[in-house]
Amino acid sequence: MEQPITKPQAIRNLQRYLRRLSFASSAIPRVPIDGIFESATEDAIKAFQAEYGLPVTGRADKRTWDRLYLEFLRVEEQNDRTPILHLFPTQPPNYVLEEGEESLTVTFLQIFLRELGVIYDAFEDMEITGRYDEKTAQNVRIFQEASLLPITGKVDLVTWNRILRDYTHYAQ
Repeated sequence: MEQPITKPQAIRNLQRYLRRLSFASSAIPRVPIDGIFESATEDAIKAFQAEYGLPVTGRADKRTWDRLYLEFLRVEEQNDRTPILHLFPTQPPNYVLEEGEESLTVTFLQIFLRELGVIYDAFEDMEITGRYDEKTAQNVRIFQEASLLPITGKVDLVTWNRILRDYTHYAQ
């Protein structure tokens, strides 16, 4: 028998994906993003499964999770707005933020990560210093893992845009 998701961060991500899809489909009820797997979350999963032709179990098995994430990304891309902030350096090409750097861009990165810490409860508490330190790198790795990005602890343009997108959508 498959076990339900029990980690609060994974449940929050599940709820976040379901909630986003609920705005695109009235068949999926809105759920709170609280990290608690309860009947409202189970009902939303069932509605999602029915909407997308999956076995209706109310559980986020691998097939459901994969489809949910793909649909979430599809809806996000359809509604993607160009980021308002263009703070990420464009020179030199393939620039990355990494440990040891000290800049205004790092300050903004730390602000975004701190705000996103509400969603990613595994983030380490960090100070806004403008210096890319180990705690900043660790929070970037946690974000990259949760976002299915390469886990490097460094911020390239892809990671920056994903952080900015999540900050824009969920932290304000």
